[in-house]
Order: sequence, then C-alpha cells, then structure tokens
Amino acid sequence: GPSWPAPAAGGRAVPEDPGGDGAARRGAGHDRSLAEHRRPEQGHVPQDEAAGEGASLEALILRQAAGLPLPPLNREAAARGVMMIPIPAGGLLRRVAGLAEAKALPGIDDVEITAPLNNLLRPLPEGDSYLGFIFARGDSPGRVEAALRQAHQQLDFTIEPVISLAGTPQAT
Repeated sequence: GPSWPAPAAGGRAVPEDPGGDGAARRGAGHDRSLAEHRRPEQGHVPQDEAAGEGASLEALILRQAAGLPLPPLNREAAARGVMMIPIPAGGLLRRVAGLAEAKALPGIDDVEITAPLNNLLRPLPEGDSYLGFIFARGDSPGRVEAALRQAHQQLDFTIEPVISLAGTPQAT
C-alpha cells in the first residue's frame, strides 16, 4: 500500500506510491492519489478513439485527474465496441482457431488473443484475465454488437482440462 511521508511545512501528508503506478497531487485542497484513476491498458485503447488530435490518452487522463481543463475531443460519428473474450473453462490453452475468419468479418477492426498458448487459464470469478479482445466499429451500436458476437462465434479455443492430484490446486 501507499506510504505516508511526514507533511511538509504548512501542508498535509499525501500518500506516495512506491510501486510507480500512481502519483500524488498536492495543493489547494486537491490532495489525492492519481492511482485512483484507471490506467489505459497498453495497446487496448485506440489512441484516435480516446485522445483526439494532438493529445495522448495518458495526458488526457492526467489532466482530468489533476482537475485541469481538457482540450476539445474530435470524435467520429461511428459506433465502436470491444469485447473482452471470456475464458470458458479452466485448463491449459492449447490452440486457437478461427482467428483469420473472425478478423475478416465486416465491422471487425482487430482480434487480439493475449493469453499465451500452454498457459493455465482460470475463468472468472476465480481468474483475473481474459483470452483477448475483439475490436469493432460500425454505423450503429447494434451493428457493432452483432459484429462482436459473430466474431466471437468464429473463435474456437482448445482448452485441455488439468487433472488435480491430492493437494495440488486445479484450474476450474
């Protein structure tokens, strides 16, 4: 957790985050940890979608967290969506099929499988990850949702069950 340094003269103690995933803002009653604000998953938020011209997503998040004014965002009219591909069963991921077919569907921008092959998978709620992400865009939210579902149906994951021996944890 955060450590609490001694307050500076006339100031309040503000937690510092030695893990490097947060920073503190001090002054004018705005003492709070920037770690409270979600960090973008690297590679999983298209910059043109979130940031607008001339501003990185990270810069916008820091400006918003610090209470600074945000530049106007130029957004396109198209709908966009992302599906976090759930893990259907626990075990070892052995094969992913249908990736090219899913990527070729109308409205699909990309399909990224982030779980490595031969990796032990645990579905939610015991697990804490996804198989990957499907990105889509279209002229309406309904079409985007349909494209995401259709792409997901194209994917076939071979997950080999893990047999638990007495006293050995098992992926379920």
